[in-house]
Amino acid sequence: MYVSVIDSPLGKMELRTDERAVLYFLPAEENAMLCAPEDPVGRAAEQQLAECFAGKRTEFSVNTDPSGTAFQKKVWCALQEIPFGGMHTYGEIAERVGIPKGARAVGGAVGANPVLILIPCHRIIARDGIGGFSAELWRKRALLLWVGNDVP
Repeated sequence: MYVSVIDSPLGKMELRTDERAVLYFLPAEENAMLCAPEDPVGRAAEQQLAECFAGKRTEFSVNTDPSGTAFQKKVWCALQEIPFGGMHTYGEIAERVGIPKGARAVGGAVGANPVLILIPCHRIIARDGIGGFSAELWRKRALLLWVGNDVP
């Protein structure tokens, strides 16, 4: 596994990859200074994220392979079908994955997503507000505002 820390508009973010895919992309500790220069997947992910933050990319081509349960992976797959700039509610995703009354279960799966932005969990909001976010709500608000969404 390779580990690096990149600077982003969301603060320092820790990126973990292997030879095939991104495994993890979450906020890093402020004093983290790791680097994995021989990591082609990580370099590609960093480049694509930088392009995204610069407004030059709306889709990612790097593979992701986060660790999770079958249900979590099903939810994460549904999240990746949401178009750039789109938003859905936890309930809408629950219906999409075949559990119409499973909004809370979907919320748990969304909150467990270890690959922020590449798997766009920030695009999921509550029926009556912004909902939660495992990487602090200011980051979710920033990501939603950045693409022009009205933030509940």
